[in-house]
Amino acid sequence: MRTYILLACALLGGCIGDGSITYMHSADPMVTDGTAYDRADLDLSRFTRVELPKSATVFKSADARHCRLVMEKLLDFAGHPGEAVSIAEDRKKMGCAMQTHGDTVAIGTFGEYDTHIEGGAFLHMVVWVPSSVQVVRRDDLDKPSSVANVAVHPGRFTKQDATAARSAGPWRILPTVPLTRAERKEIESVEQYTGSAE
Repeated sequence: MRTYILLACALLGGCIGDGSITYMHSADPMVTDGTAYDRADLDLSRFTRVELPKSATVFKSADARHCRLVMEKLLDFAGHPGEAVSIAEDRKKMGCAMQTHGDTVAIGTFGEYDTHIEGGAFLHMVVWVPSSVQVVRRDDLDKPSSVANVAVHPGRFTKQDATAARSAGPWRILPTVPLTRAERKEIESVEQYTGSAE
């Protein structure tokens, strides 16, 4: 439910500045918590299967080739850092990466972290997938332990984990753009999509 509320806020204009960030109250003046919304677009015409995190919200699209991915990047940190921390900067360190093998593409998150005590940074994806493409859920494509996170930031993990993450091929970071107010109108045109959340 939290995801739908936050996404609705972004889509309906409850944001500040360019419309792509919603700020929240922070426990420390050095921390600027909030949620940033970015999007990526993919051509899935040569793929028959897409692997996504179990936590992703998935809609089936009437478009035969186009996949739209909205990233909800949340900074919810209650710690007391020695330097300023903000969602505006942390959004640049978070995102999604893709790995292809045959007719399958896997999409995972990177840049998430969890202190388990004072919160952290988290990413939730909402994806519109062509109805002809099979969706397979995986439990290793999100959270700080995501294989995409290991591949993108190998220095944070053991050499063995980094090698294993790349065993099926390299990961490519998906280019994104902020979800501005103008672009939100495009997302709001839900009539081009078929069905409801998977």
